[in-house]
Amino acid sequence: MESLRRLLQLSYRDRALRFTPVGFRFFLITLGVGIGALNTGNNLLYMILAMMLSLIVVSGILSEQSIKRISLSRSFPQSVFAASPFLVELRVTNLKRFVPTFSLQIEDLGEGDVALGNHYLLKIAAGKTLVLNYRARFERRGRHAFTGFRLTTRYPFGLFVKSREIRKERAILVYPEILPDRFEGIRTPGDGTGKLPNIRKANEGDFLGIRDYRTGDDSRSIHWRSSAKRSSLMVKEFEAEQSHRVSLVLDGAFGMGHLENPKELFETAVRIAATLVLRLDQRGFQTRLVTRGRTTPFGLGTHHARSLLEILSLVEGEDLAETNPPDPGSWRNGRQGSVVFISARPDALSGIPEECIPVSVLDFHRSLNEPP
Repeated sequence: MESLRRLLQLSYRDRALRFTPVGFRFFLITLGVGIGALNTGNNLLYMILAMMLSLIVVSGILSEQSIKRISLSRSFPQSVFAASPFLVELRVTNLKRFVPTFSLQIEDLGEGDVALGNHYLLKIAAGKTLVLNYRARFERRGRHAFTGFRLTTRYPFGLFVKSREIRKERAILVYPEILPDRFEGIRTPGDGTGKLPNIRKANEGDFLGIRDYRTGDDSRSIHWRSSAKRSSLMVKEFEAEQSHRVSLVLDGAFGMGHLENPKELFETAVRIAATLVLRLDQRGFQTRLVTRGRTTPFGLGTHHARSLLEILSLVEGEDLAETNPPDPGSWRNGRQGSVVFISARPDALSGIPEECIPVSVLDFHRSLNEPP
């Protein structure tokens, strides 16, 4: 029976039609009535056959009306983090002027046509728009894709399941997972207690000079005379600002032969770097990110933090067990502030200059699996 039902399934372009269990039995009964009518010539059987066939035809027409001329769009929040649920907003519009849509199932499809969201709508009035929300979640960082929508209906009699696929791709960049609050003990620049020092106002300390304006700078520090001469914003820089600068150096090599899954260690290193980016920015520190072959400028504010998170979302580690680890002291020259060195290789943490702060990824990786 099941193989026969599959054989009777129809598919055309973006439409598909299959029997429900009730519809399949109804089809067999209709087939039996038709055979009986042909063999006996009984008018009553012909009338019953005509009625049953008309139900099938009406079912096809009305189900098509339900899934045609439906417009869908989706939107996401600006920041999406791995392993954290986020809301996806769907806007469903019935473009038909007079005919409402009934009994519509909407699936939002992801990679591999996996349904990420599922909604059932009893009715969408003609010309109306409904706003729906559902929670989605991605376990890994990087780029993910929403591929389209699948509309399904059993309207009106439940004899068939008619579906329509709408291809509407949308890419989303997922930031690395942020470590929970119980990992507040990540050592950050300060007095060794795991807490950041108090942030002083930007106009405290000795005057150093004039520099270009950067996103996140205090508008009260703008030097208007210099800005007028240069035709661009210039700000006054003070000694106190330099102690608020932190370079996050991420060692991209994860090759360690004695570990079962060194790639997981690198992922933990990326999570630590992303966590520090957010926490340092919240505390008013100017941060920059140093990875293999790339160094960002110092910056502060939401836009700058997002730019660093975008880099961390796509950064790739390399299996370089024999490569010498980078020297974190090379990123601390003059007035460049503190350096936090994040590496999954224990050998890379030996010989770190005193002014640089090492983060042992291996210790944090092990503690992730411990109960809070």
